[in-house]
Amino acid sequence: MPNPIPVQFAFQGGGARLAALMAATEVIQDYHNQKRITVTRVAGTSAGSIVACLLGAGISIDAVRQSIKAGKGKELIDAFPLPSTRAALWKLFRGTPVWDVTPLRKWIGQLFGDKQFNQIRDFKEKNGIEVFLVASDLTHRRPVISAPDEFIEHAVVDSCALPFLFRIWNPDGGRVIVDGGICENLPFSPLADGTKLHGDVVALSFPLTASESPSGLKSFFLSLLDAAISSSMAQTRSKMHPRFIFELQTKLTTFSFDKALSSGLDDEYDKIKIQTQKWLDEFIREKRAGIDVAQSDPWKDPNPTAQYLLGRVFEIFDSIFRQQLIKYERCRFSITVNSLREKARGDPYENNPDMAEIELKFHAGQSPIHALSMGLVFGALVDTKFHGETAQCRIKDSEGNDRGLISIPVVDQKDTATRELCLFFAPPLDAGSGPYTLTFREEGRNLMPELVTKGIEPLGFLPQRADGPIKRMELVLYAPKAAKVFMSPPPGANQGRQMSGQELAGCHPPHGDLRAFGWVGEVVSEKDWGCIVHRHAE
Repeated sequence: MPNPIPVQFAFQGGGARLAALMAATEVIQDYHNQKRITVTRVAGTSAGSIVACLLGAGISIDAVRQSIKAGKGKELIDAFPLPSTRAALWKLFRGTPVWDVTPLRKWIGQLFGDKQFNQIRDFKEKNGIEVFLVASDLTHRRPVISAPDEFIEHAVVDSCALPFLFRIWNPDGGRVIVDGGICENLPFSPLADGTKLHGDVVALSFPLTASESPSGLKSFFLSLLDAAISSSMAQTRSKMHPRFIFELQTKLTTFSFDKALSSGLDDEYDKIKIQTQKWLDEFIREKRAGIDVAQSDPWKDPNPTAQYLLGRVFEIFDSIFRQQLIKYERCRFSITVNSLREKARGDPYENNPDMAEIELKFHAGQSPIHALSMGLVFGALVDTKFHGETAQCRIKDSEGNDRGLISIPVVDQKDTATRELCLFFAPPLDAGSGPYTLTFREEGRNLMPELVTKGIEPLGFLPQRADGPIKRMELVLYAPKAAKVFMSPPPGANQGRQMSGQELAGCHPPHGDLRAFGWVGEVVSEKDWGCIVHRHAE
């Protein structure tokens, strides 16, 4: 059995969406126990702190679920009723929070104390999983991480202490600690520096959605909290590659506790478990296959020795492998242009990056294929989002099995504006073998700047070292549904045609607010083959 894959998990806060977090974490716990993954470190904020501790202690999440369904959940909900606005203001005026935190503290203390987990350090010492819980320090205006000698029940309550509801100001002038979501609702930072030793950081989060405008004092207060917490979460997500963010699809909201006790722990719970299994299976498959990703941006390294080596590696690659020809059956170049989106309040896709994806179906020619180079997006005009893991590559054989792939960044000194990635096949592809399918994807910003600013831009792609004409070439553009886009041949040329509706049905946009446009050519040999993309102004 292969060695388990080390993974770190960051759990977003979510109030009543604790039920959704428990469902996903139950699957993570099962995979850890089955040694499919090794959970090395976890971090949690607010409701996420509870599941982080359950995972860290190895306490059966299904058993906790059954306990909550059997009456503990209703007992806790009854301890925290939503008061009238007048009653809440009267409590605050008297200098007390709306709710007494004691029932929550007792439940947490008993839950972990019964298993002999009392302090934060116990998670690592007794179960091998390091746990970080995040709260917000209002005195010093910063997030605060639980200390190893801190009692678990205190750290969890601090992380869950919503302002006004659980915590208010300290009349004695002491430090004030409140819900961690105010500063870092998705606790990525405690884990970010440990990826080489402890594995990738996977974040369990919830989709960004717009809410209704507040219409009264209570809804205004709740919206204020939600805005602060959502903002901290969005900032964290912008630092992570989307591949490592698993969004839990739930109908629960922060304060829908009654619904959480019913459907949240029954039908919806089971659906989220299925979602998590599919997501984790794909994650594990990619890691097992050695799907390669480009780390950071070595092409911008100012070190002259590094730049010299990047150039020399390309020269060696070009001189050795240029004669290894490839028989291409089908090549598709897809580009997602989210940068065409018109700014709209509450648009959940506003901050999505652009994306370029290449799919090549090919056979090896008369010689074995050891390597292939791939040019990354589009030169000096592109402000490419190349922090973290951005460029992803994968190759499959004719039976759908993943093949080994090693990527090395290089620079062609004759064209330093184009960044190249050399893909070495391990083992090499035998002469005459195939077909193979290679996919390459990279994210960026403003990948078609002239289309955005001028309304017109050429689009083209021709793979390298082709052994004769390419049977089928496809250019696919995914644009926002509101954008008015069409394609045409270059001036004076009659290359290709618009893709039909049936052909476009095989193109799958990254999300639901995009529409596909396509250009196709058959038996293509022209080096400058492509089309012109037009956008009508509104």
